[in-house]
Amino acid sequence: MLIIDTSQKIGVLSLYQESIGFQTIEIDSQNQQKLLINSLDSLVKDVTINFIAICIGPGSFTGTRIGVMTAKGLSYAKNIPLHPFNSLLPYHTPNTLTLLDAKHDHAFVFNGSLLEKLPYIELQTSLLPLFSPYPEAFPFPVNQSHYQLESLLSLTPKSSLQLIY
Repeated sequence: MLIIDTSQKIGVLSLYQESIGFQTIEIDSQNQQKLLINSLDSLVKDVTINFIAICIGPGSFTGTRIGVMTAKGLSYAKNIPLHPFNSLLPYHTPNTLTLLDAKHDHAFVFNGSLLEKLPYIELQTSLLPLFSPYPEAFPFPVNQSHYQLESLLSLTPKSSLQLIY
């Protein structure tokens, strides 16, 4: 499995092979347009990929678009299926709400199965612990969450998926 996530401040390219585990390259969002293809080439050289897990947001529009178009091109060229995932899935811990600031006093909220956009006022009364990759973006207490590649292992390829972006 190849994972491409360019939706946040730090982009992640990761190759998972059962015998080796994860091989990961992180790319700063300021340079991902220049470095993504070369980094991808060095990561997957001489490796068979069974599918690509691609982050489709929410997050940086330009960053997400760069990742999705790169994944689509590779998928098409190598006839590899794509599987989309939302950007909060790798940050999510069970029995919590994972947040990403959506601006204008709203947040993208992921509970493990559903991603939705909610006003801050609804989140401040939540009974579940709140986590975010960027907790400083919120005017109320939010815990720090960290990217967990292992959470993407449950993804499976969807051969019929077509991303239109």
